[in-house]
Amino acid sequence: MADPARRSPFAPRAADLARLSELTGGAVAAVEVPFLMQMGVRASDPSAAGLPSVPNTWAPLEGREALWLGPDEWLLIGEGGARGVASAVDVSANRAAVDLAGPGVRELLSKGCSLDLHPDHWADGTCAQTMLAKAPVILQQRGDLTRVFVRPSFADYLVEWFLAAARE
Repeated sequence: MADPARRSPFAPRAADLARLSELTGGAVAAVEVPFLMQMGVRASDPSAAGLPSVPNTWAPLEGREALWLGPDEWLLIGEGGARGVASAVDVSANRAAVDLAGPGVRELLSKGCSLDLHPDHWADGTCAQTMLAKAPVILQQRGDLTRVFVRPSFADYLVEWFLAAARE
């Protein structure tokens, strides 16, 4: 049974996330991804665990997704635990996630992010830790949508920034 006291960081801002589509003329839609399982993984031999070894990429891994965060650090998201790794820590409460979709996502994110988000450099299968406005985030390109992971304490700020950037 679900805990009635459990509330995601973006839940109070659901209406504002929905307004993003209106403010961008349908160019950007935002949908929260609540309570996503996240595991911080450390391993000295990524190939033994099936983890991606190319920097700033992610790959499917047994029904989950493994995001490269550093030379010996990954973030596993989805369902199930991690096998064949030296260390795995549940960090599900460490970040909230929101999916952005639509033809205006790259333009919106470029207003506050220093990454080169041109499709020649930022395509399906890429991910990176960066700053979005003043919030530390992880961006993950998943086909036609971009998943943004942010610390829960920055969720409200990020929604405000999305809305302000969409008005520009």
